[in-house]
Amino acid sequence: MRKVGWMFALGACLGGVLLGRAELPEEPCRAALLVVDAQNIWVLRDSMLTVDGDPLLGRIEAALARFRECAVPIIFIKDTSWATVVSSEKLAFPREIRPNEGEPIVRKRFPNAFKETELDATLRAVGVRHLVISGLGSDACVKASVEGAIALGYEVTILADVHSGGQDGVAAAAMNAEWSEQGLPVVRLDELDVAGLCPEETAEETAGE
Repeated sequence: MRKVGWMFALGACLGGVLLGRAELPEEPCRAALLVVDAQNIWVLRDSMLTVDGDPLLGRIEAALARFRECAVPIIFIKDTSWATVVSSEKLAFPREIRPNEGEPIVRKRFPNAFKETELDATLRAVGVRHLVISGLGSDACVKASVEGAIALGYEVTILADVHSGGQDGVAAAAMNAEWSEQGLPVVRLDELDVAGLCPEETAEETAGE
C-alpha cells in the first residue's frame, strides 16, 4: 500500500515512529506538504488568520485532509528554540492537526527549516523534489523555509490561504504578492491539483483502496 510505504520511508529517515511494514513504491511521490511551526503557542484558533480572515488552524486541517486523501507525504516542522522558556504543551501541535502515526516531525532551532536539521537529507533520501509549503509565520519562518528550499534546488509551491503572519491577514497577503513577483506558484488550496502531485499509478491505487 503506497501511502503506508511513504510514511514508513519518511519516518525511517528521521528515526521516528514507523507505520507498519511496507515496501517503497517503484515510482515515489516527488512532492510533499511542509507544515511549518503549526504549534499551540502560535496557531490557537482565531489567533492567526489567513488572507481570507479564516483561522489558520482550520485551513491547515483542511489541507491535511486533502493531502492525506491523495497519499501525498506530509512533513511537520516543529520549532524547539523556545523549549527552555515555555511548556512542552505550548510547543505541541493542536489536536485538530496532530501528525498521524508515521508522519515525520523535523525539529528546528532557526527560522529556516533546513538549517542544521535532517530535512534536506530526509527529502532527498525518498526522492522528494517539490515542496508545497504552509504554516507560519508568513514573513518569518515560512519565508525563511521557502528561501532555504529554493537555495537547495527544490521546486516550491506556496499554499496562498494556508499560511499566516498575524491576526489580520496583512502579512500573508504581502508575502503572497512578493512570492508571485518572484515567479513562484502561489495557489489556493481549493485550486491545487493535489492528486496530480504524485505519479498517476499512486493516485489510482489509493483510489482503489
